[in-house]
Amino acid sequence: MHPEIVQDHPGSCPKCGMALEATTVEAQDDTSELDDKTRRLKIGALFAFPVFLSAMAAEFWPEAMARLVDPNLRQWLEMLLSAPAVIWCGWVFYERRLPGSIVLSPPFSPVFFHLRCLMMSVLCQPILRRRQSLLY
Repeated sequence: MHPEIVQDHPGSCPKCGMALEATTVEAQDDTSELDDKTRRLKIGALFAFPVFLSAMAAEFWPEAMARLVDPNLRQWLEMLLSAPAVIWCGWVFYERRLPGSIVLSPPFSPVFFHLRCLMMSVLCQPILRRRQSLLY
């Protein structure tokens, strides 16, 4: 925290993005941030659990999973289910990190890193498909 940052309303620090703490103690604590993060965690877990089951089933029983669902379709479904969990549930952390990413150069920023990984996974799909067809 930066002790020189003082505001008359709740918010985040403009330097580092951390939540500002109240200078006076209130009788009723504000738990809206905790409630929001808990809700995001639960919804993210709902999206992530099927992806986890699909990935582990494909790892342990590849032939059975290939008969049930085409591997290319399964990869796209996993990406569609994991994108909301990564983007929406982690949006709070991306917002808090944005002031720091302006200071850092873009290749080292976590936001750009995740976007770069997402782009690479989409662009590499044809290469992976061709390589998979050569293996089988």
